[in-house]
Amino acid sequence: MGSIFRRSLAALAALSALLLSLTKIGVTPIAPGSVTGFRQSRSCADGTLCFATDRGNLTSFVTLRLRPKSPPQSRWTAMLSDSTPLAVRVRPLTRGYVELKVVKADSSRRLAKFEWSSGLELILKNDAGGVYEVEDWRVDLPDREGADTLGRARWRTQWMIICLGLLGIGAFAAVFDALTKSARQPGVRDLCSDLVRLTISEVDGESAEDPKAMRELLTAVLLGTTPSSEAVARYAGKKSYARAKKVWFTARSRFQGHWFKVLHILEDYTEKLDDSANE
Repeated sequence: MGSIFRRSLAALAALSALLLSLTKIGVTPIAPGSVTGFRQSRSCADGTLCFATDRGNLTSFVTLRLRPKSPPQSRWTAMLSDSTPLAVRVRPLTRGYVELKVVKADSSRRLAKFEWSSGLELILKNDAGGVYEVEDWRVDLPDREGADTLGRARWRTQWMIICLGLLGIGAFAAVFDALTKSARQPGVRDLCSDLVRLTISEVDGESAEDPKAMRELLTAVLLGTTPSSEAVARYAGKKSYARAKKVWFTARSRFQGHWFKVLHILEDYTEKLDDSANE
C-alpha cells in the first residue's frame, strides 16, 4: 500500500512538471489569448471607472459590460490618465445592463484601436454619477495572439493554482519518499546479499589469475541468475575454455575460503545464544 502511495505521489510530481511546461494540447493553447494584466483600480470615485494593465504598451480597444447598481446613464466619457481623450460607444443591453466600447477618438472607424502606453490608466466617467459594477470585460489586441477577457484571465489563474497544487504535491512526494526510504530497515535477504557482495570484494589474486574476472563471475552466479556453466562459457568467449574453467574454480575456492571465515564468525553469535540458554 505504501509503495502504491509513493508511486502515485511521484506520478503527480511528474504530471505537475509536465503541466507547468505545457502551453498547448496539439495546436490548441491551454490558456488562449494575450496576457494583459487588465484590472480595475479601486481608487476611483462613484461614477468613475479606472483600469490598468501590466504588459507594456498596447494597441487595443476595450469592451466593458456593466451591471448598474443605480439607474444606467447614457453619457460616458473616456480618457487615459495623461489626458488623451478617447471615444465611448454605448449600447444598452437587456435587464439594465450596458455595454461600453472604448476606442480611439476622432476616427471614422467604429472599432479604431488606441495607443495605451505603459503606466497609464484608462478612466471612464459617467456625467450623472451612479455606481456601476463590471460584469465582464474584453481587451482586443489585433496585433497580438488574440483578445484577453475576464473569463480567460480567471482560467489562467485557476490553471496556475492547479499546477502549483500538483507541484506542491510533487514536492511533498519527494520529501516523503526520502524520509520513508531512510526510515525503512533492510530485510534479512538484503543483509545477506550485502554480506555476499562484501565477501566477493575480498576475492583477490595475482594479475595472471585475473582477479577482476573472478569477482565478475562470482557476482553473476551468486547475486544474479546466471548458472556457473553459462557464466564460464561467456568468459571463455574471450579466453580458452580451459582457462575460463581454471579462473572459475580459483574464484570459487577463494570465495569459499572467505565465506567459511564469515560462517565461523556467525557461529560465535549462535554459541553465545546457546551459552545464555544454559545458564
